[in-house]
Amino acid sequence: MDEKEFLRNLKGCEGALFNFLLHTLNDREEAKEVMQTAVLKAWESRNGFEGRSQFKTWIFRIAINVAMDYLRRKKDLQVELEIQEATQTPFDLLSQKEERQKLLKAIDQLPERQKRVLLLKIYGELKYSEIAALMGLTEGAVKAHFHNAVNRLKEVLKSDEV
Repeated sequence: MDEKEFLRNLKGCEGALFNFLLHTLNDREEAKEVMQTAVLKAWESRNGFEGRSQFKTWIFRIAINVAMDYLRRKKDLQVELEIQEATQTPFDLLSQKEERQKLLKAIDQLPERQKRVLLLKIYGELKYSEIAALMGLTEGAVKAHFHNAVNRLKEVLKSDEV
């Protein structure tokens, strides 16, 4: 794969990839760092890309592996408040931060497969078939994991278990 083709393919999925990493890592700078590492690894191994899967699926797999390595090394995740609009009151900001933390804590309590499927579907903007290829599961299993994750989040958030 030449540089033009690599960059064209990357441009088509970099927004979704960064969004997925941002929501997986909960930190913009960490997401940038992991994204850079993943893109560099993809670039270095681009000649090994055989086209058996889509470029997006291939680079997401690399990014997931880099992110998991990063998280294993880091171990203690911190949730940061995203930049908010100046028109919001401090009460609104606090309420949003609390809700975001509650949601992230609930997501963190999900079984690993459900959590990964949920993040790839919502923040990675991947199709069920792409997630199935990434995770080595059937499309039906991916749909079931997603459905179960959403239902579990609803239960947890409704009952204030977090």
